[in-house]
Amino acid sequence: MNWTEWALRLHWNSISSEARRYGLDPLLVASMVQTESSGNPWATRFEKDYKWVYKTERFAEDLGITEITERAHQKTSWGMLQIMGGVARECGYKGPLPKLCLVKVGLSYGCLKLSLIHKKYDKISDVVAAYNAGIPRLNKDGIYANQNYVDKVLGYYTALTSKPIIDD
Repeated sequence: MNWTEWALRLHWNSISSEARRYGLDPLLVASMVQTESSGNPWATRFEKDYKWVYKTERFAEDLGITEITERAHQKTSWGMLQIMGGVARECGYKGPLPKLCLVKVGLSYGCLKLSLIHKKYDKISDVVAAYNAGIPRLNKDGIYANQNYVDKVLGYYTALTSKPIIDD
């Protein structure tokens, strides 16, 4: 698939709106959306080894669900930016975690997290690496531990910045 085919399928209005709301480059957010979910707002992925859950008992009680369900939802990545449920909770999301698959909701919390990371790191490759791995982890040879992910996002970003497809 060439770059215009994938890029034209994205939710540009929502991506641009949420990216700008958080002071982010919409083309970077779009590149991350493409990498994370191929633009599928209903993408989910349970990550059984994910360790960082947040106040599961409280959220389960507030939402009228079991703590086991809340824990599983926090260990799941949701929506176009595949934000982890636990991360969304830490960022202030109080609703049912499956609603992170709603375009605006998922993009909002994903962009919020991305903006918080961007405040810590200036270098775009560090921001991208940290979104995927928590922090930008460099191996002894100076290559990111998740270099393939970083390269994929930056490849999409380069394609978008070299041939813009939207007018703002």
